[in-house]
Amino acid sequence: DDANRGCSYGLHAGTLSYAQDFGGSDAVLLIVEIDPTDVVSVPHDCDCQKLRTCRYKVVDICTQRLDRPVYDSKFDSSDDEDDDEDDGFWDDETEYCTECDEPVDDCVCDEVDEESFLNSEVNVKTLVKWLYQNDFDELAFAVSQKFSGRESIQWFEVHNIEGDVEFLQEVADSLR
Repeated sequence: DDANRGCSYGLHAGTLSYAQDFGGSDAVLLIVEIDPTDVVSVPHDCDCQKLRTCRYKVVDICTQRLDRPVYDSKFDSSDDEDDDEDDGFWDDETEYCTECDEPVDDCVCDEVDEESFLNSEVNVKTLVKWLYQNDFDELAFAVSQKFSGRESIQWFEVHNIEGDVEFLQEVADSLR
């Protein structure tokens, strides 16, 4: 918590210009949401453009130019202890069954076989968000790095990183 120490342990966040310089041209920039009460320190070095925090939420992968100083959260915070408001952002991303074209929640098709599952698509941002929220940080990072800039991928591509098809099917079920 010492603001006189530029580098220390813990989670770090920074302004866009600081993060771009720190990460380099091939880095993946994450947009995070930080509760001010979780900020541990704002170091004096680097013109106070970074901070250390004990917690943050990964909101998105930065894929566009950020022009505004503040953005609305894209998090479904309905399960948060400190915030019961749901902004409904994720409700617009209805997925449809590839067999019957019904919304996945209303699908009456039998269970999808492994090959069909692996050939089905998943939204990269939705998958990465779910993985981070459920503490699969290494897999989330690997997926975000490998598929940066792509909107959707097929599950077999994720299977090349994480070989457990049963686990991936459980993830897919959780995303529905």
